[in-house]
Amino acid sequence: MSVAQALYRSMWRWVRSPAVRCNPHFALPLDKLPASVVRAAERLESPRGAAGSRELLRLAWREAASTSGEAATAAELDDAFRVLRVLGELGEELEALQKKRASNAWRVDVEMRIGEVVRHSQYGYRGVVLGWDRKAEVDVSGWDGLRKSSRGGDQPFYRLLPDYTDCAELLGGPREVKYVAQENLERLPPRYTRVHHPALLSPGASPPVRRDDHGAFLRYDATAAAFVPSDELAYEYPGSRSPGSRSPGPESPESEGPLGADGAEAGEAGAAVAEAARTVEAAVTRASQQLRDFVAAVDQQQMQQQAQARERPGYQAEAGYGAEEAAPGAAESEGSEAEAAQAGVAGGEEWRGGEYGFPGGEELPAGAEGNGRRLLSHVLRLADTAAAHEPASRASPLPRPASLQAGGGGAGGAGEAGGAGGAALRELAAFVESNAAERAAKADRGGITFGVGQALRSSTSHTTTTVFADHVLRHRKFGFRAAVLGWERRPEVDVSGWDGVQGLPSGADQPFYRMVPDMGDCVGLLGGPRGVRYVAQENLEELPLSERAISHELLPHFFDGYDAASGTFLPVQQLRYWYSRDPLPDTGLAAAAALDKLSALLHSHALDARGAGLLEPLMLLLGAAGSAADSAAAERAALALLAAHPSGEVRELMRASERSVEGDDLLAARGALDEALDIDGGHAELFARRAAARHFAARTLEGSALRELRRYDEAVDAFEAALRLHPWAPGVVPNIFKAERARRILGNA
Repeated sequence: MSVAQALYRSMWRWVRSPAVRCNPHFALPLDKLPASVVRAAERLESPRGAAGSRELLRLAWREAASTSGEAATAAELDDAFRVLRVLGELGEELEALQKKRASNAWRVDVEMRIGEVVRHSQYGYRGVVLGWDRKAEVDVSGWDGLRKSSRGGDQPFYRLLPDYTDCAELLGGPREVKYVAQENLERLPPRYTRVHHPALLSPGASPPVRRDDHGAFLRYDATAAAFVPSDELAYEYPGSRSPGSRSPGPESPESEGPLGADGAEAGEAGAAVAEAARTVEAAVTRASQQLRDFVAAVDQQQMQQQAQARERPGYQAEAGYGAEEAAPGAAESEGSEAEAAQAGVAGGEEWRGGEYGFPGGEELPAGAEGNGRRLLSHVLRLADTAAAHEPASRASPLPRPASLQAGGGGAGGAGEAGGAGGAALRELAAFVESNAAERAAKADRGGITFGVGQALRSSTSHTTTTVFADHVLRHRKFGFRAAVLGWERRPEVDVSGWDGVQGLPSGADQPFYRMVPDMGDCVGLLGGPRGVRYVAQENLEELPLSERAISHELLPHFFDGYDAASGTFLPVQQLRYWYSRDPLPDTGLAAAAALDKLSALLHSHALDARGAGLLEPLMLLLGAAGSAADSAAAERAALALLAAHPSGEVRELMRASERSVEGDDLLAARGALDEALDIDGGHAELFARRAAARHFAARTLEGSALRELRRYDEAVDAFEAALRLHPWAPGVVPNIFKAERARRILGNA
């Protein structure tokens, strides 16, 4: 016991060392500590800093003291030595951090502060200050940005998290971190300081995560027009959160209107945003009730189908395929019908195998069912989540937008548009819409020869046959057999240089198929195992029935089984829904009917919300959003209302336009929108999309057009108007930089 006590005292001395005692924010490296210590840490509220370390040490010591047995005691001692080694390494890091903190407190000649948003004066991209050095710590003598510099590396340098869209627009692609000289940085007006970068924000304000240049900031503070550094970053750079830490930029916050106002104006702005949040919340509550009714109706239908299925002879074998005909979820003989229906919402239709298996005996790994196999139950689960939303009057209040937290304002407010219920509703709508769009895109089989589930192989001739989604085919050139799991009318990747496409009569201008190959064929013909293949239609031929029983570990992920009688693989629910025109077995797919009804319900709700004037409060929430995530949520909701139209033909033409844009066929996209405008020439969303196929907002499109026409003053005005509507709009600020730069060049010409 004396050894254990000595170890305990050593750990206690570590906790009381100056570097540890003075740092309240560091996180223990739990990934390096023994499992017993990690379990103890999970029971603590916050195992951070010296206080958390002391609490964890006491808890671990009490548990170790209760250990009995020679083997257990030896294991505890081993763990204690391991903890001591980890703490020693951490202590060295904390000592180095303490020295850096002391050095960073001296800010002579350092102008920018942590969290401040600045712009590169030469290249135009914006970034958030993540750290700084008084002198360059790398050789910068050959850098292009310093060729005209009088100071070179003898000046402060800053690490920036650059805006992703700025980098794409101005540098040709995203960048992770930039290292920039102080003389190349300039401050910005507050309205230009909302930037996007995946490493900016922590998952939350207080989780015990360690900072490693990812999640270094807690939130955006609109009052200071800067990002608030995490506890660890603020400790490393003292004074980062002090009042007035941001020096005045070219414009004072007062010019920003409600976000920079104080007193009565801020109160009015806060009250307006709070009222908008309540309006959106009420709409979400109404939609939640409609979804509750929908889920209850599907539950009732499933119970009826379960009862009918149980009365039919051979129910077990019948349920092997098309199990959505029975009540989803529970086993046949267990629980009540109501419990079985509820299990359908929570767990999905059970695949019972029945008479269908796989030729190679493959089985789906436990927990790998995925949403594609049980499409209906996944949709019901999303609907059930959205329907379970409690309005703010009965649940906790919605968070206030960060832009109003410091400026006062009315009670309540909104973070995401509609809070958690709105997020669940948007997730449901996005899932339903994406699946409906995929189904619509696959409805036209013109030029498609094969289908999902068919088995094919290759050949040297280039005859034309017909293939469907459940087919097994052979590659004409390379000889391997494969089962079709999907197709595109034209390739979605550049295949012009592929060996298998060289010499084909149609080249890349033909349908391409996604296929699961036979593993034995791949080993024998291609030299090793392969995953999903992407094959041109002219390289495929049908197989005789005796050769279609292929084997691959991926087959259970895309198919429910193999029908030996027809020689086809039976696609999972999502593939059957998408490829509804392929000649698949008639299984009475309940998911298709449910998704169609749910899509109609959501669209009806969007029309009602638009008619009830919900667009205006959504736009107000968009302008007051405190983060990029909040603004994106409000934007998606607003765009859904803008796109809503009572005519199914107009909606289908809009979807056709979107598909054409994805395929870079802008003429076809505009043609579809022109047809829609012939039906309803007064629909504003159609005009906005017609103005430019890659639609964002009319003001942004107007600015882009004016910049191309070299009407730079008007272009800047249009972009500024877009920012007032959508302060977090990506890509607008770099376009302003481009227009202003062109205006300067034109003025100097």
